[in-house]
Amino acid sequence: MTTPGSGSQRDRTRGVWQTTSGPAHVELMGIIATGLLFAVLGPALVIAIIIFWPSGAGDSGLLTGLTLSRETRLLLVTPLAGALGGYIHSVTSYVAFLGNRQLKRSWMAWYLLRPMIGMALAMALYLALRGGLFATGSDSTAVNGYGVAAISALAGLFSKQAVDKLREIAETVFKSGQQNEAALSDRLGQADASRSDQTDGGAR
Repeated sequence: MTTPGSGSQRDRTRGVWQTTSGPAHVELMGIIATGLLFAVLGPALVIAIIIFWPSGAGDSGLLTGLTLSRETRLLLVTPLAGALGGYIHSVTSYVAFLGNRQLKRSWMAWYLLRPMIGMALAMALYLALRGGLFATGSDSTAVNGYGVAAISALAGLFSKQAVDKLREIAETVFKSGQQNEAALSDRLGQADASRSDQTDGGAR
């Protein structure tokens, strides 16, 4: 394997390391454009969360002037916080590989779409938890906005764990009748075996 210090040649016009094998590295202009995008996206997400924070039942936005219900604000803050978590993961990985001069062009879509994945995961997790933890028709004031934002950001930051949790919820909700019957048969078999052992012990 070649490294920037041995065997690989540096393209001085592009400012990147070019290796003889593997995907091409990101060019200098691509690095600058992506860095500027990340520099704008992070503060924009934080400002948007502050603007739409569910502090009251019908507060006006700090910059928008719109009067939104608390429920609507929760639905807006959830994907924004999920995007923020995905942004943190994306930028951390981006900077690490850029510093090691291993930033591959084929991975750029992953870096750019990661915040969107965080948005979708946070929204799905919020709907699943909201539907299971709160009674139908419960007031939105019973929902802690800080907890919603924290869970949403964690879902975007740790997408694999969030997907695993959604998978567990889906397996519980959509468990087939055959699985339920098999589990019931296993429990009945264990109960019969236990009674048989007790009968044999009493006879002896």
